[in-house]
Amino acid sequence: MNKYREQFSLDPQVTYLNHGSFGAVPNFVAAAQREFQILEESNPNLFFRTTLPKLHDEARAFVAEWLSTSPELFAFVPNASQGVITAASSLVTKPRSQIVATSLGYGGVLNGLAEIARRSQSSLRIAEIEFTAGVQTADDIADSVFAALTNETSLVVLDQITSETALMLPIEQIVRTIRRVSPNAFVVIDAAHTPGMLTPALPADFDVWVGN
Repeated sequence: MNKYREQFSLDPQVTYLNHGSFGAVPNFVAAAQREFQILEESNPNLFFRTTLPKLHDEARAFVAEWLSTSPELFAFVPNASQGVITAASSLVTKPRSQIVATSLGYGGVLNGLAEIARRSQSSLRIAEIEFTAGVQTADDIADSVFAALTNETSLVVLDQITSETALMLPIEQIVRTIRRVSPNAFVVIDAAHTPGMLTPALPADFDVWVGN
């Protein structure tokens, strides 16, 4: 493990676990970031008008290929939570719609969904999921989401890997249920902890997928 720890500037006296909220980056990534900062400062006008858009397109194409998707279907967002809420805001367009999420959703996302529901005069239903190991099977989890669905459901937000409990939800099984019960509902996947953890990262069926 030492060879990996040496790649970071973390205090050796600290066992650092919270890479979800405030993650450290490897030293070589920090060095690359510094090179871009120097490039920016050398000619800010040229950088922001010409260089940055080209670099952005190159990075977008690279990451899209890594995720096995098309650059035309891929965009960068400041963070996964903001991306999920942005998508949800654009998809809940009718008043008195129903939004469904799970009890294991990230707090910031659940708060954002509650605000979207309030503004659109819609409702937010929470599918209760146990997170204790061995308590619920994939079928149980899918059934919990199924119980929250109605004909009025317009949006379902699911964590691919839950943030606080690291539970991998049976996304494809749940989505099949959603398509059957609420065929007009959009499915947004909060995949904040998925890139680099699952291969392939993208599930078989979804409308919006957002990762960090």
